[in-house]
Amino acid sequence: GAQADGANALARNEQFLNMTSGRVLNTVRIPLPALAGGGAALIQVHGSVRVTSEADLVDVTFERCDFSRDGADGRLSVPLPRPKGSLRTTYCDDLMRISRGGRGGVFVLIRVAPLPGKQGALAAS
Repeated sequence: GAQADGANALARNEQFLNMTSGRVLNTVRIPLPALAGGGAALIQVHGSVRVTSEADLVDVTFERCDFSRDGADGRLSVPLPRPKGSLRTTYCDDLMRISRGGRGGVFVLIRVAPLPGKQGALAAS
């Protein structure tokens, strides 16, 4: 799985989709070793998402990537050349979503407890 706590924690990948606002946020949290001060590095990719004429297919356009560190002030924000992709959902219920990306990748996501101020996240596994 993509989730673990403690010194041997694994990277965690979360995806927030808000179809009402048409926004997507992918966050990867990478635990840092104690020699690097501990905590985690964060990589966040922001974009827009829209439903196509096919109900199970969305188009995604990535707009910027942010790099930061837990607990540190500031971030490095890099605009992206607006790469486009698509995502076709083949299965979805209250706990899990299985999708296939436009280039053939398969994504299996499970719902995790919502973060404060968020409506819930899907974590890659």
